Amino acid sequence: MMDVSLIRIEARMTLASALHIGAAGTAAVGAKEVPTARGGIDDMPYIPGSSIKGRMRALLARVELREWMPHAGDPLVALFGTHGVRGALSFWDCPLDADWLTDRQAALQAVTQVRCDLQDGGRVRTREVVPAGAPFVFRLGLSMRRADGLDTVLAGLRMLEWEGLGAGTSRGMGRVRFTALRVDGQSAQERLDRIGAD
Repeated sequence: MMDVSLIRIEARMTLASALHIGAAGTAAVGAKEVPTARGGIDDMPYIPGSSIKGRMRALLARVELREWMPHAGDPLVALFGTHGVRGALSFWDCPLDADWLTDRQAALQAVTQVRCDLQDGGRVRTREVVPAGAPFVFRLGLSMRRADGLDTVLAGLRMLEWEGLGAGTSRGMGRVRFTALRVDGQSAQERLDRIGAD
């Protein structure tokens, strides 16, 4: 159960293109095979909350946030924190949707695929990817004391949709789409969809 002092942000995050987030310790330069991040008791692919946090912070660092958060000395620090300072956002790891996973396994379909990329010097590198169409369960908490940061958070989600997540975004990988977005149990999908639509 999520802390009542947090604004709960929940959504279905569906891959619009294949996703690769490397498993810890396997992304060494020159590695020929790179598995995707796995975890949990079933050792299934997941998206680490730290990956989302880092990507979202980097994307939001490109824009001026003081208009949305005028009372924050540094909006990025207020939301994401820094050394010795806790931010207002709490990121959860994102597991695969249980129903999708069950259907995939019942149909004897693999949960991941192998993608081959040609590297400099003619070397081939293989990456394990989660295929397009796979849905993940997305959860995020925003401290009530930083409720003024909600629009900034939604803008960050929108930028994740536009820019992608994980490896290979410059080649079209890692595109995601947030649907069924809810804030404290209330639908906020239209609010998200309006961002950048003007």
